[in-house]
Amino acid sequence: MADQPKIYDFRGVLTVLGAMGAISLALGVILLIPAFRLLGAPPHANAEAWQGARHTVEGLQHYFEEYHTHLAGDNAYVTGILMGNNPHKIAFIVPSTKLINNRGEYTDPWGTPYQFDFSDPEHPRIWSCGRDRHDDHGATGSDDITSWR
Repeated sequence: MADQPKIYDFRGVLTVLGAMGAISLALGVILLIPAFRLLGAPPHANAEAWQGARHTVEGLQHYFEEYHTHLAGDNAYVTGILMGNNPHKIAFIVPSTKLINNRGEYTDPWGTPYQFDFSDPEHPRIWSCGRDRHDDHGATGSDDITSWR
């Protein structure tokens, strides 16, 4: 009987490659989670911080439209009022509960309370201190994330 060509069974090879791919994916995820924690926030944190500042300004504008008075005060007071602790129980902002600290302050993705400036009640300024968590009062060139830029 003549030698017949060998037929290779690639199922075993594909199974091994599939297992290696699954292990590589699992290791990648396991290594990325601590990396995000070291960075302090996910890559989209700047956008989230900007949205938080802008939504707060919009909430203040809606509050004015409803009550015909400007709201001012510290972060916890303003956040409470805008979240519904007002005469009509209207929630003008609805931040994630994970962004409200134990003092009732609205915080940015890095856990730092948003900063409020009501010196011009017509144009309140809200900002995040940014990734470095240092308050530069929204100065140009800083990493602060502002509602007005």
